[in-house]
Amino acid sequence: VSGAGNVAIHTIEKLYKLGAKPVTCSDSRGTIYDARGIDLDTLKDIKLKRRESLEKYLTSHPEAIYTKVEDYPEGAHEVWQIPCDCAFPSATQNELTELDAKTLVEN
Repeated sequence: VSGAGNVAIHTIEKLYKLGAKPVTCSDSRGTIYDARGIDLDTLKDIKLKRRESLEKYLTSHPEAIYTKVEDYPEGAHEVWQIPCDCAFPSATQNELTELDAKTLVEN
């Protein structure tokens, strides 16, 4: 899942209800990858209540990996570099680059 706003949060909620394990979310500053699954309560607290960067996710989940935007691969977004079974673009329109699409197919 990309994004960390209303669309992404509702996407993550629905995925959990369907038995999936969403492992990523992103904002304008970076991407969180939590192999155990994104902690929805923590995400809501950070983004909806405190309105802070996803980097704060590491405070309560130090095992997660945070990648800053400046560390993304050139011409791509980190969230799409992580192998997955399904991808849910939930941030902004036209967020997938050609390189992102190719990476998703390879993964």
